[in-house]
Amino acid sequence: MAAHEKRSNNTYRLSVFQGYNSNGKKKTPIRKTIEIPDNMSEKQLKKFLDEQSLLFQIEVDNGRFLDASKINFEFFSERWLKDYGEKQLQPKTLAEYKNYLRRINQAVGHIKLNKLQPSHLNEFYNNLAESGVRFDNKYFLVQHFADQISTQKQAIATGANINISTVYNLLKGKPTTSIIAGQLSEYLGITVKKLFNVVESEQGLNPKTILHHHRLISAILNKAVKWQVILSNPATRVELPKVKPKEAACYDDEQVLQLFTLLTNEPLKYQVAIYIALYGGLRLGEVTGLEWSDIDFEEKSISITKSRQYIPGLGTYDKQPKTERSVREIKLSNGVLELLHQYKVQQDNESLRLGSKWIDSKKIFTQWNGLPMFPQTPSQWFSKWLKRTGFPKVTFQQLRHSHASILIGNGADIATVSRRLGHSKITTTINTYTHAMKNKDAIAADLLDDLLTPNKTSNYIVVPISR
Repeated sequence: MAAHEKRSNNTYRLSVFQGYNSNGKKKTPIRKTIEIPDNMSEKQLKKFLDEQSLLFQIEVDNGRFLDASKINFEFFSERWLKDYGEKQLQPKTLAEYKNYLRRINQAVGHIKLNKLQPSHLNEFYNNLAESGVRFDNKYFLVQHFADQISTQKQAIATGANINISTVYNLLKGKPTTSIIAGQLSEYLGITVKKLFNVVESEQGLNPKTILHHHRLISAILNKAVKWQVILSNPATRVELPKVKPKEAACYDDEQVLQLFTLLTNEPLKYQVAIYIALYGGLRLGEVTGLEWSDIDFEEKSISITKSRQYIPGLGTYDKQPKTERSVREIKLSNGVLELLHQYKVQQDNESLRLGSKWIDSKKIFTQWNGLPMFPQTPSQWFSKWLKRTGFPKVTFQQLRHSHASILIGNGADIATVSRRLGHSKITTTINTYTHAMKNKDAIAADLLDDLLTPNKTSNYIVVPISR
């Protein structure tokens, strides 16, 4: 049990012996100062100190005691990831947070928790807006190593836990990310500097990304307060980065009709993917996660029950959609269902042609051999197609925005649009599509003008009032 000694009239210091080091000297004990309640008898004081000493010993033995004057932010953030993040967060969110913490800990990780001040955080946020802080530098494989790798593509993709298409892109001279570069470097046993030519980004982080860093720091420090490591959260006293609302780019009704016309001669599976995104308002991961059992041709509906994602180091996997309301069933038009039916016939014929080479993954969107399509493939194809055709550029995600904007602009109620999108709150839909709401408001104003304003062309007879 921890030892205790009196420090003043109302405080005692608890100490836990840590054993001896390799030189035979005592290690510095772990200490904690406690206050004693007022007006305790000797018997009560002894019982109180024994209880506190025992609890402190258990805390230390189980690795739960954290002294804010002894530990820095980096140590606590690692503890937070282990005790909270890895148990509570989705894999994609956890991967993003780990990436943010690389940058955060470089700047403030060395500062002791009880010494961390708002000024440290303000300075960090200002630095994030400057050049040289980004991790999205471009990594190009050195040609000498590309020649060696070309004969071992699949083995290297498997060993480094990266997608085979990433290896092909590297061999074509296309860049990759720092994370992929690190995985490949570790597998091959060659340093990143030798394996890749690095082109650094000169841009700083945008305000929204800086705000994400702040929210993560604040969440970690809030947990430190809850775990009684620190008394207050210094992140609550900083000036937050200002983020200007940005309206989502999207297509209007006429552009969507033009888009469908241009798509007519393209591969059927990409036509279907874009139609579903536009008619159903699905996220990219929801599109690639679809299985044929999710389509009900009789009820003319589609069920969204999963989302497909790729995370470097974890690979590709299916997960629950973003929120509880993202699990939903929505209606599809006859035109989309007919296109889906044509694609199903095409896929069935292809599986018969390939025979034993076809792997039945049950997915709607597949690779040539039936394996699930890589989650980013529809987005990458769409981006290349826009560049090839010269059609106005939007991202695949903005097809979902187009779906919502067209519905709202043509009179659909917000609750229905929100349900189709799978938003957790109607306010999310309203805040995201303010531009469409403004258009709807203008239509409402014109409607009232038509209904309630007297006919301006009418001739009114003014009858004088008799006196």
